[in-house]
Amino acid sequence: MRMIVHQALHGYSEGHRQFACSAELTSNDSRFVLVMSDASGSGVTAEGISYLTGYPLPESGLYALARTWPAPEMPRPGCVWTHTLFIEFADLAALDSPSQLASLFKPPSIETARAYGGDLHLTNALARGRALSSSQMQVFLRLATALYEQPHDQVWARRATDTQVDDVVLRLWDLQWPRLRRSFRFCTLTSRDRSQEGALFDLQFCGESVSRLRFAQNTEAVAATAISAEPWLAQLADYAGRPDASEFREVLRLLGTDVLGGRETMRAICELQATLTRRGPAAVADVI
Repeated sequence: MRMIVHQALHGYSEGHRQFACSAELTSNDSRFVLVMSDASGSGVTAEGISYLTGYPLPESGLYALARTWPAPEMPRPGCVWTHTLFIEFADLAALDSPSQLASLFKPPSIETARAYGGDLHLTNALARGRALSSSQMQVFLRLATALYEQPHDQVWARRATDTQVDDVVLRLWDLQWPRLRRSFRFCTLTSRDRSQEGALFDLQFCGESVSRLRFAQNTEAVAATAISAEPWLAQLADYAGRPDASEFREVLRLLGTDVLGGRETMRAICELQATLTRRGPAAVADVI
């Protein structure tokens, strides 16, 4: 099944602005995208790497996934290019692996800035991606522990230079049911909390040069440093290590459709799956 994906490009031209956009956004969402497409904080462009930002646009019924690159060719220091993809909530729910969207990103330049005004197309197919490396799996386990054992808090982590953090976060996103994935907000490199009023980010990374990510005084934030020893995490890690495994995604899709909760439900679903793998009367009683 082919899906339409809208896109936009933002960059610097006498200020940070929009160069092209194929999506119909409300004025509020358009302003929000402009803010999210700018540099995520002071010093991030000095890292010399691109990063991902994901967030919903409820008024427009779209989810935005953006990749931002430093733009050292611009006359003003700290400039960035940001290519943003927009997918309708219904299409995002139908995707087997929303990480497929990342294949549509194209590094921009002055010469190609006007070429981002048309729609793109994506074929829905179960991604046969690579298994996470051992170092990536350690990051995955720390992030999953913080996100799902403390589901009402914002989570932050330090971005190590030797780990492909973007791939880890996209794998986390793949292993979410539709309602959760469309509300999940994340940024894989920032030096400040990117939350806006009424729109808290679930997961954010800071560079190694930042001592810790700063949050508002009234906001609880959890550092992703510990790894849970509970069976639910082992169950989630098993499927994270097999990117072409579809059975767990189907379970999450079916069970997640019937729950109104957010991140707090993931642990319960994984515990149920872990219990189902056991045998004997005690396991049946635990399942019930």
